[in-house]
Amino acid sequence: MCGLSTGWRIPAALAALFTAFALNGCGESTEPLAPVSSFTFSELSRNEAVGFELSESGEPLLLVRVDGNETAFESRVSAPGGEVLSAARLPYLRTGPIFHVVEIRPGDALPSLSILPDQVTRNSSLRVRLYRLSENTPAGAARVRAFRDYEAALQASSDESAGPWKERRDRMRAAAGGFKLAGDPEPGLWAGFLAAYISYYPLYEFDAAIEEAGAVRARARSQGLVLPELMALQLESQARLEQIDPKASLREKRRQAQAALEVIDQAVRLAAAEGLRFEQAWAQNNRGIARFYQDALPEALAAYQEAMSSALEL
Repeated sequence: MCGLSTGWRIPAALAALFTAFALNGCGESTEPLAPVSSFTFSELSRNEAVGFELSESGEPLLLVRVDGNETAFESRVSAPGGEVLSAARLPYLRTGPIFHVVEIRPGDALPSLSILPDQVTRNSSLRVRLYRLSENTPAGAARVRAFRDYEAALQASSDESAGPWKERRDRMRAAAGGFKLAGDPEPGLWAGFLAAYISYYPLYEFDAAIEEAGAVRARARSQGLVLPELMALQLESQARLEQIDPKASLREKRRQAQAALEVIDQAVRLAAAEGLRFEQAWAQNNRGIARFYQDALPEALAAYQEAMSSALEL
């Protein structure tokens, strides 16, 4: 994840207000996005890049979506001469999309996409989808702004200070609001999830992470979108576990661990139902941590063993 365009000046809430005014005033809505092409990469190797040259889309703007399954990765769009135009990553996450908004000028040499996995299992895969984007209407322009905000919030950077991360979170929150107004609920859920993730790490604002992740999972469940719901459950459970003070009284630790378990158990069931072994193992390991805080050592050991069994299937 990380750096932001220095051109960001308008607070997220104000930007969303401007967008709402524009869309409501015009009475417009955007057409659902449909990919013009799709590619899948499997049998990935750690730190071995995959990619291809992008193609013309008939529009000056091309949207590139990269989804990973059981892999953390960095995605880059490069000019023909090798200059990196955009480099974005999802650190420590196994599921979720990266978006690139790419300008395609007729007659120019086409840029290329490369994806570098740095965590893989035998089930890891990458899926790339290409879409046409248009800014010809206020609604279309709002959609493009939302994707640009999302992309900018994930730009790779070595700056780990809190200030820029808060700006990134603001940018991702703006993207979530923009997607909602443009009628793109699924990207909006991912933007909301990633804003919550930034609250969790590296800002360590666990209350904010819990609140935002809870809102995302509720919306995802109502819309039948399983992956955003599962990742929000995982994030909320992690944040609740982080809030537990090892030096607190056993009674207090049991209370907080029980609140975490209520979320963790949902994550275990959902991951198992979807056949997502990595996420199932992750949630089972969290269950073991929560049981340990409750001083329920046999149950903690059983949860760790379940996590190990799930991990061995990866």
